[in-house]
Amino acid sequence: MKNLSLNFDNNYYLHSNDQKNYLKKWSNFYINSNYKNLNLFLGYQFFEDRKNINDGFNWNVSYQFNLANLKLFIQSRKYTEPFHPNLLNEKNSDFQFFTDNKVSLHYNSDKLSLTTSIVTTKIENNLVSSPLNFLNFDLKYKIFPSLSFYSKITSQIDTSFFGIGGGEIYEIGFKPKFLLFNKKIKFECIVYVDIFNGFSSNYGYNVISNIPNEIELEENIKIDYWLLNFEADVNISSAKLYYKISNILNAINPDDNSSLVYRNYIYPRLGRMVEFGVEWHFDN
Repeated sequence: MKNLSLNFDNNYYLHSNDQKNYLKKWSNFYINSNYKNLNLFLGYQFFEDRKNINDGFNWNVSYQFNLANLKLFIQSRKYTEPFHPNLLNEKNSDFQFFTDNKVSLHYNSDKLSLTTSIVTTKIENNLVSSPLNFLNFDLKYKIFPSLSFYSKITSQIDTSFFGIGGGEIYEIGFKPKFLLFNKKIKFECIVYVDIFNGFSSNYGYNVISNIPNEIELEENIKIDYWLLNFEADVNISSAKLYYKISNILNAINPDDNSSLVYRNYIYPRLGRMVEFGVEWHFDN
């Protein structure tokens, strides 16, 4: 073993409930080491009280195998996080437990880069004990030196209501780039489409409590949608100008309600978003 280390730390957070303050404490003891392509993390979490029915063992073990243009990555981990204070009550554990496993295969060449991975996660707390399974693809292809294509796909391959609510998320785009005025100006842009398909129509996400929930009101039911977006960067010496626009169709016709996006029932329907800025980096 190389780089062996032993660590111990104390943690706490304070939350209020029913006009009372509660101080939650826990401690971590862990060992971290690595050997060649193997990384090992083992630890134990000591809770302040025994309201937690799960043990406090945590781990993070990963291994990477390289062969020519291929890279295989395997990881298994178990970790613990405190509950959001809004979800705590006398029946809940103060913590929730996650166990996930990941296997990914990456291929890389001069023109093509392809990564595929499978991720399985199990969540355990007093509200839910739910398995989540995801299949991911990440493709990049250089069509010409000045033009490349990319695609990202995330698919939930289980029937759990947690995660992203089932369905798939696609991002597909083109990235042209040019050198102008004797290579003194570098111009890059991205034209891409975001597609959200196959989600549970009654899937909602509480961004305050950080948990999914079921939509009950019919007017809040969501449908599949897609967005056309554009980003551009211009680099001139040490300065960079950038322009971004999300949901181009709404920018072209802002009076068309069909181009509004309903991403979360908590917020109103969204139209376009435009960003413009300048970054200037100085020496010294």
